[in-house]
Amino acid sequence: QGVREEEAARAASADVAGEAIMGYSWADCKWVVKVYVELPGLDAVANDQLAFEGSGRSASLVVAAVGDPPRKRRLTLGRLSHEISGVELERRLGKDMVVLRLRKQDFVNWHELLWTQADEEFSSDS
Repeated sequence: QGVREEEAARAASADVAGEAIMGYSWADCKWVVKVYVELPGLDAVANDQLAFEGSGRSASLVVAAVGDPPRKRRLTLGRLSHEISGVELERRLGKDMVVLRLRKQDFVNWHELLWTQADEEFSSDS
């Protein structure tokens, strides 16, 4: 019985946090970095069911309920390659897509969206 309680607690915790959004693409533009997120049913989600934030080296998006059955979904971008000064959300209705527009803190080209250990090793070798 303890195992069932543990599984139920894990499932409840996942419901609160939201299922991770793993599929996204991104593009480096002059003053912003765009992160494209597509989810089936996203066009039907009301604006007040979308929450987003970002500053420093992190950004996130939370969709309160999307899909069938409706589930909470979350995209967390921690350890961004460079600093951002904020984030805006753009809806692409008809495409089940939203775009997070990460405002760059400094005008610099982003070769990677997220910082990796290899990036640090490469820069220390140079």
